[in-house]
Amino acid sequence: MKIELRDLVRIKRQMRRFGLCDAEPSPSLPALEYQPILVNTASPDEKGCLILADGHLIAVLVHVAGIHAGQSEAALSGWQMEAGFGRCATPVPPLFDTLADAGAWLRTQSGAR
Repeated sequence: MKIELRDLVRIKRQMRRFGLCDAEPSPSLPALEYQPILVNTASPDEKGCLILADGHLIAVLVHVAGIHAGQSEAALSGWQMEAGFGRCATPVPPLFDTLADAGAWLRTQSGAR
């Protein structure tokens, strides 16, 4: 599956429309920035998103479209955290239904001081 630049631009616009790109940061929690990116996962799932908090990379997410060869039928679709950094690192990568759900979890993790 290939994603064209116009598709990435469309995704970024949708993220802005749904409020996934913070206009004003909360004073108590870090501002999050979502950057669409392609991730070489060696599977059809390559739509990804870098999530930054106050300019620092805190997570890499990949959109999981469904079940692939080698996965159980229990596999779900959503946004899988491929990597978390700092306070967002976790031994068991979470799966989120939406980018908004991922952002809420990451904001809480990274904002816990």
